[in-house]
Parts: sequence; C-alpha cells; structure tokens
Amino acid sequence: MAKQIVLVTSASRYSFTPKDEPGRLLEGVKVNYLDISNEAEKSQDRSGFALFTENLPLTAWPEAANAPGIYEMTFTSRPGEKGRATQRAQAVRFLRAVELPMADTLPPGNDPLMLAPVSLAGLAENGKKHTG
Repeated sequence: MAKQIVLVTSASRYSFTPKDEPGRLLEGVKVNYLDISNEAEKSQDRSGFALFTENLPLTAWPEAANAPGIYEMTFTSRPGEKGRATQRAQAVRFLRAVELPMADTLPPGNDPLMLAPVSLAGLAENGKKHTG
C-alpha cells in the first residue's frame, strides 16, 4: 500500500439506496483533496494543484470529519482498464488542522490582493511531524 500526504479540503458522508436497486444500500465518505506531496504544477497549459475526489469506506468518517486538514492517505492498487494499475484511496489518517483565511476575517484596510501568498510548501513534511 502506498501512502502520501494530502490536504483534505472537504469531506461528506453519504448513505442512500439507488432508485434502480431498491435492496442495495450505498454508504461511504466523499473527500476532496489536494496532493501536496509534490510541488504545484507550472506549465504552459496548467498551473497549481489539481483537486481530486475519492469515495472512501464509511469507516473513514471519524478521521475525515476533521477536514480541512493535513492527512496521510492510504492507497491500494487495483487492475483498471486493460489491466493497467489504478490507485484508489482506502483510508485517511488525520495529522493536523489547517485554518484557511476567510474573506470576511481579513484585517480592515488590507487589500486581499496585496496580502502575502499563503504557502503550501513544507506542509507535507510538517504534516508528518504533527499528529493532531
């Protein structure tokens, strides 16, 4: 199993019965995250961190419920299309909270465009050292 450090921006649990399968209950946790274990992409056609979405087992909810935060995400490999390996997230472990600045909490008189950039550099390494 592979593990990597990610920034989970949101998590929500779900439980429903599909209309076309009345006897089947689908439950799990949907997480949106940024892979901060690598530098942000900078190319002619792309810039920044891509947002990923994964559905995890419902057992992940107690840890995922701490979002937003820095997490260790565990992946397993499975055969995908044409036998190619694909990785799917199976679990998350909360490492530490992250406070994101909100527009209405900026100090008065400060132009939000003039504030220093918030750096994600080092969060992956620092996340390994702090455990909640």
